Amino acid sequence: MARMVPNTSLAEIPYDGEREVFAYLRDSPETNDWVVLHSLHIASHVNQVEGEADFVAVIPSEGVVVIEVKGHRTIRIHEGQWWFGSNPKGPSTSPIKQAADNRRSVQEFLEKKWLTLGGQVRKMPILSSLVCLPYVDVPNSIEWGPESVVNSSDFKKGSLAKRAIASIKTLTLQTGLEQNVLSPRDVELLVELLRFTKELLIDPHAEGILRKAKLLQATNEQLRVLDVIGQNRRIIVDGLAGTGKSILGMEMAIRMSRTGSGLLLTSGRLASIESKKALSQFGATNIVTMSFVEFLHSQLSKSEKGQWPYILSDELILRALDAAIDSPSGPLFDWVVIDEAQDLPSADFLNCVDLVLNRGTRDGRWVLLGDFARQGIFSGKVSAGDLLKALSTDATIATLTVNCRNARPVAEVLSVLLRGEPTFSAIRRTDDLGEPHLHYLDSLDHLVSAVTKVIDGYLSRGVPCRDITVLSLVPTSQSACDGLMTPSWKLSTTPTGNREIQFASVWQFKGLEATHVILVDVAPESSWDANEFYVGVTRAIADVHLFLLSTDRQFMINRLVKKADTKS
Repeated sequence: MARMVPNTSLAEIPYDGEREVFAYLRDSPETNDWVVLHSLHIASHVNQVEGEADFVAVIPSEGVVVIEVKGHRTIRIHEGQWWFGSNPKGPSTSPIKQAADNRRSVQEFLEKKWLTLGGQVRKMPILSSLVCLPYVDVPNSIEWGPESVVNSSDFKKGSLAKRAIASIKTLTLQTGLEQNVLSPRDVELLVELLRFTKELLIDPHAEGILRKAKLLQATNEQLRVLDVIGQNRRIIVDGLAGTGKSILGMEMAIRMSRTGSGLLLTSGRLASIESKKALSQFGATNIVTMSFVEFLHSQLSKSEKGQWPYILSDELILRALDAAIDSPSGPLFDWVVIDEAQDLPSADFLNCVDLVLNRGTRDGRWVLLGDFARQGIFSGKVSAGDLLKALSTDATIATLTVNCRNARPVAEVLSVLLRGEPTFSAIRRTDDLGEPHLHYLDSLDHLVSAVTKVIDGYLSRGVPCRDITVLSLVPTSQSACDGLMTPSWKLSTTPTGNREIQFASVWQFKGLEATHVILVDVAPESSWDANEFYVGVTRAIADVHLFLLSTDRQFMINRLVKKADTKS
């Protein structure tokens, strides 16, 4: 069995042929000591702007094979041109040439990086290329031979591994190159160089957004973003809640900290605190972490700071901008990462960032992460394109659509509540460790006793207070649960003790997650704010309790029945 990087779910792979090859490489006893990189993005390609290798197999005893998969059930070859599918729009590049170009791209990259990695002179591994056609057979040609193509008949016999090794041996004989056996340490260095790491580097023991180690396994989408970030100075990551944006932003910050000092900005104070805790695990002393408001206050003079409340407003932004212009400090940071960027209320905030970033926002290095479709609950919806227009610069836009936080039942009830939205391309978690609990109250007067019962139930099962979070859809000072406490526990907006439970509004808790979420102060269905509901429910790693009014029970039944009918 090979180690797949990433070891993704087969459900995440959209193409049948690629999925079958992935399963074969992962499960075959003939690939036992291999490490296989899947969907390796090639930012610097020899023959096009960028490319992607379906599989790059690192075989310790032999070398490296770049594998191109064509999973079409109909292929026509005419006058040297290849036509894929039953209704092709036109001819495509020969897959043999495509695989060879991908191999050359990988080889050129390694020649620049591998030969002197770590200040040590290293021998290049032999790199070959191979095309796999899981569903069709093509005859040999003067343009390609059996060492270049694995036909359907060969693939069904389980010959792909043998043919991959044979392609390396054939190339070794043809070129006279010396074969370089890779040590286990070489393999790990080579994999890290090509794909960086199998998992995100964030310590699974860090609290808050880093609490669950199983959620730190990178998805294909996240790895692709990490692949391109090194080649692009400016990138906007657009993703739904639960797709791993905050963890990805932390990972990017940690990597970029190796090249200079940086600024990590988060939407709220709580997210800023949790980010600082996580970064302390790495001793990343050259990263300054602040909330949006803290950053704006840092631009004010000492005498002004006490005059402005810690509330994000257009007035505060304009005053901070004026102060920064009046007393310029010059560029302070080599790069900036802004999480929850959809909450930026105006382009003037980015003008403040421009003044502290080396080379400014136009030519400097920055990453913006946000859920631009749904989570703009402060400033309304803003698109990634709107941000680019405001910045007047070029940037790469990447998207995240795979939910890697929520259990499937939680994601599905969210779809019911929000009338079919949001749409995740896949839900990564396959466990049944999370579910939604709907509670119907005759009156909001019964909310406190109902919440108390749920919390006592958690504690009786041994769940620690730190794993429970109560989120309100109104400001905490206006919540029916404000000040709620018992002899065993109490709600706190700044929990520090073992008997204190986090209490926050959904606005304050953006960018964070919690194992068990209790969502309170829900208005009648007729006045639901869909975006606020969406933010609150998607904070839950395990389960979520929603307290609804009894008058909304029939609404929920109708929605659930409609969804069940749609599935059937």
